[in-house]
Amino acid sequence: PPPGEGASHKEQVQAYGYANLITEMLHNFVDGITLGLAWMAGAPSGLSAALAVAVHELPQELGDFMVLRSAGFPVGRLLLWNFLVSLTCVAGVALVHAMGQTPVAVQVQK
Repeated sequence: PPPGEGASHKEQVQAYGYANLITEMLHNFVDGITLGLAWMAGAPSGLSAALAVAVHELPQELGDFMVLRSAGFPVGRLLLWNFLVSLTCVAGVALVHAMGQTPVAVQVQK
């Protein structure tokens, strides 16, 4: 707020910051599905996919940091939320693993 209008002690986070976190959840979940499927296909595929995901995540995370900071997230909260959102990648891998254990999936893999 402009000087003299009673600045709040708590920073206001813009809606696009929360939207970025939601889309990042989906993005990381799909990365997890990609990794899970690649590893099911074999170690060479899994390693290739892991390298590709890691390389594309570096600029992605830098961009997310800038967007979230611009949206008004304090750095500490930004890093916490970004870490929590990144865990959806693990959920994607877990989904692939669980689906790969179903009787139909086991039969298809033979």
